[in-house]
Amino acid sequence: MTEASAQLDTRAPPPLVEILLTRWLHGWRVGRLSVDLPHGTRLVFGTSGGQEAVVSINDLRALWRFAASGSLGWAEGYIAGDWDTSDLTAFLTSAARNLDVLERNGAQGSWSRRLFNRFVHLLRANTRAGSRRNIAAHYDLGNNFYRLWLGNV
Repeated sequence: MTEASAQLDTRAPPPLVEILLTRWLHGWRVGRLSVDLPHGTRLVFGTSGGQEAVVSINDLRALWRFAASGSLGWAEGYIAGDWDTSDLTAFLTSAARNLDVLERNGAQGSWSRRLFNRFVHLLRANTRAGSRRNIAAHYDLGNNFYRLWLGNV
């Protein structure tokens, strides 16, 4: 492997995953972030000195979650085991110190993210059926929830 702002496995052309990660994390300036991919490649961003964090991507769904839902999707991926880190505090501290990079380069603010969100929004047309689904997904806690608080009334 070669050292650069990101280390790529030079034995094969970088797959889309590596290209996306390099685009999202390019410019990591405070500390060092190492990202271990499922197929064994390690990408390294930033410089030595300061906070060092290592993230292991166990399932590429983690990247899909990040692309689709930003930091919330990334957190859901952690809970689901799609990615892991040996030191969550170090990772979160490093991410917070590089928040401007994540906001500028990451999926959240990119034109592709905006296009993706627009497409998803179009799929959720504001019809009666679509509105019913949206309300149920966001507000309907269901009878079992209320039964816990009110008992069998």
